[in-house]
Amino acid sequence: MNSAAVDSQASRIDLNLLRKIWQETKKIPPVGATWRLLRREYFRAADLQRRISYIPHHNRIRRQHWNKLQLGAGKNVLPGWLNTDLHPQEGVLPIDATRPLPFADNTFEYVVSEHMIEHISFKEARRMVTEVHRVLRDGGKVRVSTPDFDFFRGLFRDELSAAEEEFISWHIKTYNPGYPVLPLSVMNTMFRSWGHQHLYNEQTLSLLLRQCGFSRIRRYACGESDDRELQGLEAHGRLVGESNNRMETLVLEATKDSSSVSSHF
Repeated sequence: MNSAAVDSQASRIDLNLLRKIWQETKKIPPVGATWRLLRREYFRAADLQRRISYIPHHNRIRRQHWNKLQLGAGKNVLPGWLNTDLHPQEGVLPIDATRPLPFADNTFEYVVSEHMIEHISFKEARRMVTEVHRVLRDGGKVRVSTPDFDFFRGLFRDELSAAEEEFISWHIKTYNPGYPVLPLSVMNTMFRSWGHQHLYNEQTLSLLLRQCGFSRIRRYACGESDDRELQGLEAHGRLVGESNNRMETLVLEATKDSSSVSSHF
């Protein structure tokens, strides 16, 4: 074989090799996508490791006797309560409150949920409140707090109090700097931020509680209650300020009454 033929064959081999290399190279994600993939897998592994590390502690929690349940505890771990949340942590049992609660009927005397119900759909909230009614004993109480739509709607009045004006300014400066200092900016934030899915006012939340079987529904200010066990529980004020929390938050208590008849929407 002469040198020209050898060079021609080498060229074909090199070209085929380059084609194969190029085909394999195209399968590799871009650097940015690769980094996002590695980051996602890292956090998945870290979350799994964290969940596993909590298992012995959570097993101890489950073996204890509880008569007070908190749904959506977040960082507000209440002493003497069975604290639960979608995201597990030390002292907080991992529970998805939108699914059937893993407790027997008539287990608890009290259930509380602070600034959680607005993060799930109305359909999920109805299932959750129905489950709360099931796991409460007769005469047991539920206490629910959530942003009050009527307060935010009231910010659209022509004349506002000094406290309401300060609230609007604080809210926008804190959460959406650069937005117009107007009530609509606040309302958009409440509907679109933090994973909010459904806002309530007293009328809507009372109706939900009543149609899930609760009675004796009463409104309270944050931290206040006629029942000592339900006083001073709210912690949202640590994030937004106590005065702001008292303005923006709706708090209702309701009682499970065996004579109440549960109905549906």
